[in-house]
Amino acid sequence: MQIKQRARLRAARLALVLAAAAGVLAATAPAAGASTDAPSARAAANASSPFPPNTFRVKRNCAFIGHAVHNVEAAHCADLYVTNVSRGAIEIWAQNEVFCKWVAGPHNGQTTACSGIHERVGDGTPGRTFAPPQQICGVLFHHSACTSGTAEHRFLASFSTLGSTTAPTCSIWAESVHDSVVLPVAGHPTESSTVIATGHWTFHRAANHSCIEFPM
Repeated sequence: MQIKQRARLRAARLALVLAAAAGVLAATAPAAGASTDAPSARAAANASSPFPPNTFRVKRNCAFIGHAVHNVEAAHCADLYVTNVSRGAIEIWAQNEVFCKWVAGPHNGQTTACSGIHERVGDGTPGRTFAPPQQICGVLFHHSACTSGTAEHRFLASFSTLGSTTAPTCSIWAESVHDSVVLPVAGHPTESSTVIATGHWTFHRAANHSCIEFPM
């Protein structure tokens, strides 16, 4: 009975995490031809800057990292976004979020600054996976302090050309890879996770085009 109660409490806390980490963009699928903006340069960067116009989140997955210690728990999310660049062309972005959160007590539901974070955002297709270099915060690691919000990073995973509904399909997903968090409580315990991934997002590619392409 106690095990079932703990499982229900953990599921309820995860629902709060999903609510707290909810993105500001609607999770609706894009329609081709909504924008004529030029494609962005591929980069791995802090996600504090806004997405290009006509960007939509299409996949998301969040989970706890390890277990709560003194009412604080670490969590991470993987997100996949799609930008309508021009008629028949899209950009696909991979983004992750890593953060610490109160799960009980007077600050229940609020994020709090982790003492340290190691994390990598990545993407995957059936043929390969990719992740830019690891990102780090925390004075424990001789880096700048982690913020009280979420540590977010993103990169342009692909610039792809769409085809008709009868064209070959492509599949891509976002990942948060090898995340390690030092909790901001006595003893500074570390919680780690190997990988969390979104579900696969599928699209039809144009003939004579690859599933994963990048602007020159």
